[in-house]
Amino acid sequence: MKTRTVKPCGMLYSGSDVWYLIHPYPITKDSWQGDNVYRFVGVPIIPESFVDNDNPNVYGYARHIVTNSFAIEYQADMKAIEIQVLEDIDVIETELHDVNAEEVKNILQENDYGI
Repeated sequence: MKTRTVKPCGMLYSGSDVWYLIHPYPITKDSWQGDNVYRFVGVPIIPESFVDNDNPNVYGYARHIVTNSFAIEYQADMKAIEIQVLEDIDVIETELHDVNAEEVKNILQENDYGI
């Protein structure tokens, strides 16, 4: 099993689910997303998300969380976590890239994320 280390930027709460938030802002909207629907990259923190019984510190793979009802708790000092990497696709690599603060602001404004 392949793994990678990621540092969450906070927690994403949606309904009764809690996720480690992997990127601080929503992914750019696709044509299928309506108004007030957002897509985040997250890792579930529930115990069932652990994928390796020999190493309980490995969480499940990153996935898209699509929601219109959420709360985010940003935390600057979160510890890095180890997550599973799927063999065929890694959501973190395909959807995200390193950005600076000005680029984040521009992306949020372009996609009407309330800034």
